[in-house]
Amino acid sequence: MQSYCHFTLRFQGNCAKRDNMRMQASNTFDTFVMKKVLQTECYLLELFLGVKKMGISVIISRGSGKKDGYSLFVSMVFIMLVSIYASIIMTAAEGHTKRATKLILLEQASSLAEAAVETGAQLIANSNGLLGDSTPIPAEKFGKGWFAGEIVRIAANEQQFEIHTTGTVSFAGTQIQRGIFVDRASPPNVAECAFCTEDNNGVYFTYGNVFDGWVHSNTALSFDSSAAYGGAVFNGEVTSASSGAYNGDMDWVVFDQGYDFNAPSIDLSYIEYSHLEFAASDSGTELEGATSIAINGDSMFITNDRAGWTNHMVSLTAEHVIHVVDASDGLPGENGIVDLGAIILDGELTIVASDDIRVNDHIIYLNDPRDDELPEVSRDYLDPSTDKLGLISKDDVVITSSAPNNLEVFGSFLATGDATASAGDDASVVLDKSVGKFFVEGYDDLARGDRGILTLFGGVTQEVRGEMGLFSGAVNYSGYKESILFDKRFSGEPPPFFPPLSWAKVTFKDWAEFDL
Repeated sequence: MQSYCHFTLRFQGNCAKRDNMRMQASNTFDTFVMKKVLQTECYLLELFLGVKKMGISVIISRGSGKKDGYSLFVSMVFIMLVSIYASIIMTAAEGHTKRATKLILLEQASSLAEAAVETGAQLIANSNGLLGDSTPIPAEKFGKGWFAGEIVRIAANEQQFEIHTTGTVSFAGTQIQRGIFVDRASPPNVAECAFCTEDNNGVYFTYGNVFDGWVHSNTALSFDSSAAYGGAVFNGEVTSASSGAYNGDMDWVVFDQGYDFNAPSIDLSYIEYSHLEFAASDSGTELEGATSIAINGDSMFITNDRAGWTNHMVSLTAEHVIHVVDASDGLPGENGIVDLGAIILDGELTIVASDDIRVNDHIIYLNDPRDDELPEVSRDYLDPSTDKLGLISKDDVVITSSAPNNLEVFGSFLATGDATASAGDDASVVLDKSVGKFFVEGYDDLARGDRGILTLFGGVTQEVRGEMGLFSGAVNYSGYKESILFDKRFSGEPPPFFPPLSWAKVTFKDWAEFDL
């Protein structure tokens, strides 16, 4: 009589159901092993049941009797399962170890590439941006790894760079590499200021003033506000280096992005002009003495006695720079003062004057960047605006008494007060030297009265804050109320060759890592 050894199933249902009950969708090491085990177990179980279903008995003769072969089959299955379990675990463990090792090596290579980026940034900072078109980052070795790289100037004489680096790790005869590409490595630019000054000069922010962008002063800010009429509105961050101090009443001032009166100071003494001067001599325009400029599209109309120009037309080139310096011939009009007439700019331009820049009319772009955020049907041009203007005076930027009411000016304005008096200066010019203000001529002219709103789209940076008008409460008696809207494009993409605020810190616009 035959006796059969029966399996007692640990799970109910078919193998697919068991697999679903035991396994979750995962890529972990344990799950991988368990899947392989269950697949093998199911296969062997199905093989055993198939053998029994076919009525096949494996009979082995041992001594004088016959024994049922199913017991032996079960033992063989168990031995096979154990062997397969061990094989699967060892294979999976080996693969897992290889993958883990590669991940560690990739992380080490990435760290080396990042170290090369920091080395490159330090090289840019230490040189004040005065690097060649291509500068190697010296290779350095760390244990079984090393880094190398290159700094590439984005455009001739520009103060923006690309950084290309690689990190390499060698292990067991294999090299693992990671690369990093940094776009537009540059220092903070002066054009990133919506309204910045070293000395607030006791000038108040009051009702009707609107500032959209970063506002900063090294000295205490002054505010006028009340429940009756409110106060100034700041839509960007407001900072000062005044150790927490401020003047006036700011209870009704709107700080949309908060304020910090313990911020680091800015230092306009870091500003240098070598890039601008070289760009003007290389592919721009250099002039001596008093100069008048009006612009219509990409045509500039320039009057300069020493050049013999009267409304002389000069075509605007890519990233054009005009540099106007003092003449030294002792003749009238030797000061490098620039008078700006009406400007409708189509292109990119920076004007640098060794003396005052005087604004006499509206200054706007042909393609208004503010339209870029509108629906296409509401824009004048479908393409985003690329028009940019930088205006740099080594003395003052003056809104003249001949400028119209409700004046509109576009661009980034910088008044550094670096100018020095020359022999041909008249008394009024000498007294006004080395101030560095952006101010309104006749700001206290009560006879002229209220001149409306000065809308500036771009930004203003000045050594000493200039006066814009006289007010009492919500009433403006003379001059302009300021509405300064920051041109967000100037964060990382300023007007041509606009100077950095400081080389102490280099920032990156974009950063990408990749395998090599």
